[in-house]
Amino acid sequence: MQLFAGSSETFIDEAVQKQIAERLGDTFYDYYRFRASVSEFTAWRNSLSALAYQLRYSGVRDHGVVLEMQLPLSSARLDAFVFGRSPAGREAAVLVELKQWSEASVSEWDDCVETFLGGAVRKVLHPCVQARSYAQYLEDMHSSFDRARNGVEIAPCAWLHNMHPGAATVLAHPKFRPVLAQVPLFLNNGADGFKQFFADRVGGGAGLPIMERALSGKHAPSRNLLEQTAAMVRGETRYRLIDDQIVAYNAVLAMVRRGQRDKREKAVVVVKGGPGTGKSVIALNLLGTLSKMGVNVQHATGSRAFTENLWRVLGPRSKAQIRYFNNFGQAESASVDVILADEAHRIRATSNHRFTAKALKSERAQIDEIVDATKVAVFFIDDHQAVRADEVGSTVLLREAAVRHEARFETIDLRTQFRCAGSDEYIDWVDQLLEIRKTGVMRLESTAFAVDVVDDPVQLEASIERLNGEGLNARMMAGFCWPWSKPTAGGHLIDDVTIGSFRRPWNAQPEARMLASGISRAILGDRPRRRPSSWMCLHGTRLRVRLCGRDLGPGSRHSGSRVGGSAVGVPRPCRKDAKRRPLHRRGQKRVPGAAHARDARLFALYPRSGDPGVCGGTARSAGVLGRANPTCKGALCVLAKVLGNVPRGTVDESGVTRCTTTSEE
Repeated sequence: MQLFAGSSETFIDEAVQKQIAERLGDTFYDYYRFRASVSEFTAWRNSLSALAYQLRYSGVRDHGVVLEMQLPLSSARLDAFVFGRSPAGREAAVLVELKQWSEASVSEWDDCVETFLGGAVRKVLHPCVQARSYAQYLEDMHSSFDRARNGVEIAPCAWLHNMHPGAATVLAHPKFRPVLAQVPLFLNNGADGFKQFFADRVGGGAGLPIMERALSGKHAPSRNLLEQTAAMVRGETRYRLIDDQIVAYNAVLAMVRRGQRDKREKAVVVVKGGPGTGKSVIALNLLGTLSKMGVNVQHATGSRAFTENLWRVLGPRSKAQIRYFNNFGQAESASVDVILADEAHRIRATSNHRFTAKALKSERAQIDEIVDATKVAVFFIDDHQAVRADEVGSTVLLREAAVRHEARFETIDLRTQFRCAGSDEYIDWVDQLLEIRKTGVMRLESTAFAVDVVDDPVQLEASIERLNGEGLNARMMAGFCWPWSKPTAGGHLIDDVTIGSFRRPWNAQPEARMLASGISRAILGDRPRRRPSSWMCLHGTRLRVRLCGRDLGPGSRHSGSRVGGSAVGVPRPCRKDAKRRPLHRRGQKRVPGAAHARDARLFALYPRSGDPGVCGGTARSAGVLGRANPTCKGALCVLAKVLGNVPRGTVDESGVTRCTTTSEE
């Protein structure tokens, strides 16, 4: 989609007559069904008028011009494309990133600068980095610009038509020299240089037919991108498959080949398995293999942390193939060969979110958007997991969607698990404890996985620090029962998690800006930190650690027949929508800690001793935890009843742990 596509002469005439902004505004409304913002309309009027005068000065008359072109499977729009032939006769296009900036300052973030935008000083990409990313994205994801297929050659540049050279020293900083060598930057005094750039890239004219052929192309990943993704996945030893993972992998490939033979058939494949069964590993192997085969394949999740981690591991170009569930609302039907939907239990009811404009909100189910956009939809799901209340993904939902779309439906079960030191007994015990399924394992006898209850969070943190000091990998987590504050003006985190004199901050929110040095937005098990336990992990999704210490908080307790529900105690119940789900449906990976840990140590916070209804029983930290109050419903006493003779592992003997849970519920 683009807001304008026509000859350079038409564009120049309409811009000089002050009509181009109105034309774009009308087209914008016809497509999106709401009006463009005043700031965007003003930007069109100012920047496009300046561009028109520059094109006229440069003698760009026999060319094609495209304005506000939306990138495939993205809401991003590039500013301007000028199509023509190079002096050597090759089909080419100049991609122009337009900015109204008049000044910019240094940013500590890579590839970024700071400028006044939207009423505040913000960190934004250097304009040349932005232009390069758009060009690379189109080369990777649009058939018309695929260099391996002799597509249109893109020459990106940035033009800051309001900026004087004296204000552009930051933009020309030595750290930006590599990108400036590839993507030139033009300022308000650079008309002659800009004119020469057009002459060198598209000076041969005859751009209208080239523009029309380019716009008729389709969304399709380039061979270069597919080969890179395949190579990246093959080079990662963590992505090796074994046992029933191989069976599931081959089953999905068979369904994809079947779909390639019969172009009319649509398929929905569901790969079911608990945490640690290798669903994500299978998905990434399929991504690599299908990319190598030249299949138009997209990987999608509903998790920001997981998606950004994949971008980091597979490289920045992988963003063209690693997507979110809500990116397929505008995709054409069956435009993608295969969508690998990982963590499908996190599918939402719709793709609407808090930033969705009112006019763009849709009641169409997100699952229907995904299934309609592809020929083969592969969903990796754990029916016992969910993080937020609006997540509706389930095998039943997927089966119903397959019926609506008349798609072939297949399910594949994964049974072998690779978490919690491979201790099946521990998993069975936790499932029995949380009543996920009846396993009959009432006592934990194995020493493969240790569970301990400690006296206070200071002791918990000390054991984690000690293991980290020994070169092991340990993290400290907490239930979502405290506020999650934004950083201070100086970029420092607030000590939200408070238990007496113990005070620690959460990891930073993903959207946090201008963080102080050494603070990241997420804690991931494969990324080293200087003091990982000094931040509290919000949840343990995808943590691969030796030990997970967890402050249960007041929101985790046994109430009737299930752990979870509303909480009593201090400081407050579980935050946001977590309080509406039982514990085993709150992203807990079925364990009181991280799914890939080998040890779990717990500290439970409940009302102060002496409050009405407080249990006075005790639970010994060593040996048999059997002196709990038999009528107490608190999590600490429940654990004491079922733990049995669990060894303490490396935690120092500390005598008796006082249970202070409410017994009257």
